[in-house]
Amino acid sequence: METSCKKSEWRIKDLLIAATVFSVAVFVLCLLSLLVPYIKENLPQNLISSVILALSLFCGTLFILRKYPIDPKSIGFEKENLSKSLIFGILGGLFLSIPAVININTVSNEAVQHIIPVNNNYLIVALYLFFMIIAVPVIEELFWRAGVFRILSNRLEIFWAAVISSCLFSLCHLPSSLGDFARLLIASFVFVYLYHKTKFIGASIVAHVLYNLIWFISAYYGYMQTTHPGA
Repeated sequence: METSCKKSEWRIKDLLIAATVFSVAVFVLCLLSLLVPYIKENLPQNLISSVILALSLFCGTLFILRKYPIDPKSIGFEKENLSKSLIFGILGGLFLSIPAVININTVSNEAVQHIIPVNNNYLIVALYLFFMIIAVPVIEELFWRAGVFRILSNRLEIFWAAVISSCLFSLCHLPSSLGDFARLLIASFVFVYLYHKTKFIGASIVAHVLYNLIWFISAYYGYMQTTHPGA
């Protein structure tokens, strides 16, 4: 087990507290983004949303990991475990990215068209890419897999812990269609499998980062094909 907590000490109600912390953080940050004129006038909505998501999840993650700390060795980025985390993570990320690569012209480019370019401000683009490709995936894996799934799996069977945590993960992304929900659900199952199989959260982090990176490249390609055909 990854912490010194006994099974009886794992409390699912702590997930509700973490969810409350997350919700309050979202509300406060959304309110702040509306009240500060510079944020509304100069930053694209997608960047604002990514920052709010990352910071809010970070608050919830801090609560969970302070309550149920993980063994540093379970991160999987130490020298002796790095290759395993990378191999499983890369394979998982590539597997999830197959639909985006095969159907590259059908990948939604909505997130891309609002930030490239933004008044030629490539610093904003860089910030958005940092949050979307690195910060959000890392924090989401710590929250959903090392946090929610880990707590549920200490109270429920692995299967049900995976199903419940994956459904919550998918719903919290506010999917716009059943297909979107299914895509998120499958991605979460893969991340859960990688974490459970390797015992390293690093494997699911690598997969999530790679998946988001390939998705963005596909979306960018689709955006360029739409706005600059033949380019």
